[in-house]
Amino acid sequence: MDFQRLYENDDMENRIYDIVSENKDHIESIRENNQYDYHYFLSPLRHNLFQWYPFKKEGSLLE
Repeated sequence: MDFQRLYENDDMENRIYDIVSENKDHIESIRENNQYDYHYFLSPLRHNLFQWYPFKKEGSLLE
């Protein structure tokens, strides 16, 4: 059986990775690239989703 990714947008993923890894301004990146993916992954609103949860210091979150 041949399996392939259902969602594949390597170019977009690479651009978002570059923004995050280079510590670029996320808000400015959203303004420059007004596309859903940028809003979804880089919006500061997402920061509040799990801010309330008392994660252990060595804990992590799988999205």
